[in-house]
Amino acid sequence: MGIFSVLAGVVLVAGLEPSVAVAIVAGIILPILGFIATAIWRFHNRLIELEKQSQTREQVVYGGDNNPLNLGLVKEIKALKEDFEEYERKQKELQKKKDKLFERIQALEREVDDYEREKQEDEEA
Repeated sequence: MGIFSVLAGVVLVAGLEPSVAVAIVAGIILPILGFIATAIWRFHNRLIELEKQSQTREQVVYGGDNNPLNLGLVKEIKALKEDFEEYERKQKELQKKKDKLFERIQALEREVDDYEREKQEDEEA
């Protein structure tokens, strides 16, 4: 029905013979429409294929949800995180000890300076 209405419109508008209008529709318009439909269909199938390959690649690289490698990796990461937190805690403790020792060294230096000053004052007197 649609092709006949297009054909009738071409015949009326262009003043062509019906056989010429049929030849134009059959020889030009239908192959172009077929080419466009085939291109869209192939493009759609290629997208579906690429999506499947992408999902397969993700499963191979990252594994599935219940993959033992993933579960082991999660456990290892948690263990490393706990170790890191322990090392941070130890580092903070060592920093506090270092600060206390530095204060103690400064106090000893002040005492030595005071002792040397007193010694010089005694020698001068």
